[in-house]
Amino acid sequence: MLNAFYLMSETLMRIFTLLCAGLALLAAPLAAQVALPRVQLPQVGPVVGGTLDTLHETRADLRRSIERLARQRLRTIERLVQRNPDAIELDVAGEPARKGELLVMDVSEDSLGPALDAGFILLSREEVEGLGLSLMRVGAPAGMELAEAQETLIRLLPNAQISADSLHFQSGSAGGPILAVTAQGSSNRAAPVGMIDGAPGSSVKVAETRGFAEGAPYPSHHGSSVASLLAHAGAGTIRVADVYGTDKAGGNALAMTKGLGWLVSRGSKVVTISLVGPRNAVLERAIRAAQRKGVVVVAAVGNDGPAAPPAYPASMRESWR
Repeated sequence: MLNAFYLMSETLMRIFTLLCAGLALLAAPLAAQVALPRVQLPQVGPVVGGTLDTLHETRADLRRSIERLARQRLRTIERLVQRNPDAIELDVAGEPARKGELLVMDVSEDSLGPALDAGFILLSREEVEGLGLSLMRVGAPAGMELAEAQETLIRLLPNAQISADSLHFQSGSAGGPILAVTAQGSSNRAAPVGMIDGAPGSSVKVAETRGFAEGAPYPSHHGSSVASLLAHAGAGTIRVADVYGTDKAGGNALAMTKGLGWLVSRGSKVVTISLVGPRNAVLERAIRAAQRKGVVVVAAVGNDGPAAPPAYPASMRESWR
C-alpha cells in the first residue's frame, strides 16, 4: 500500500512541476519571442486510476480484517463470562469486570444513603497504602446485573466517581515494558523495580512477593517470564504484586491499585505493568498518585491487534510524562 502511495505521489508531483512550468511561460512577456520546444506531457490517467483502485481495495481488505478481529475479541469475552458466571459480568461498556461490585470515589460514606435505600450494599472501605487513595466497594442489589447497577448508581450518586472493577489480562509480550525499564534505569541500574503481574515460580529469585487476589501468591508462567526478563535487564531489587493468584476475577483494577500502592510504599522507583484492559478511573488515579511521588510506571500496549480498543493503562497518554 505504501509503494502505491509513493507512486501516486511521485506522479502527481511531476504533473505539478509541469503545470508550474507552463504557467511561468504564459506569464513571460510575449515580446521576448522565446521559442521553446513543445513538452510532451506524460499519460498519467491510467497510473493514478490504477493506484487509487489499489488503495481502495487495500482499505476494504483492512476493514474486513478489523471487523473479523473485533468479532473474535467479542467471542473471547463472551466465553470468559460464560465460563465464570459466578465471578465475572459485563459492565456498562461491555467489558469484563468482577461480578456484582462497583468502586466508588469522591463521596463520603454518609452520602451513600440513596444507594443503600435502593438496595446497594457497602462491602468495604479501602485505604490504599502508599498512595493516599480512599474508595468504597459497593455491592449491587440482589438480582441486578452489573451494567444496570452501574447506571443506577451513577444516577443515584451524581457527585461520585463510579467504576466497575475492570479485569486486566496479561500481555502476550513483556518486551516493551522491560526495554523501557532498562532505559529508565540506564543511569542507575540498581533502581528497585516493582512488578504488577502474576507471581514468579520458585526458580526466579525476587526480593519479595505479596498477594492481592484470592489464592495469591501463586506461581504463573507470565510472572516468571517478566521477572526473569527484569533480572536479565539488570533491574535492582525486584518486588512482585501478584494480582491474579487463583482468582477467577484476578487482574482486577482494585487489586492492581492495591498492588501499586504496596510497591510504592516498599520503595520501588520503577513499576512495570504488563497487563491490559479497559480504562478505569480508580487505576488511573492510583497511577497518577504514584507518578506524583516520582515513581516511573511502565505499561504494556497489548497485542490484540488493530480491532482492539485502546489498551489501558498504557493508553493514558496524558499521564506518561
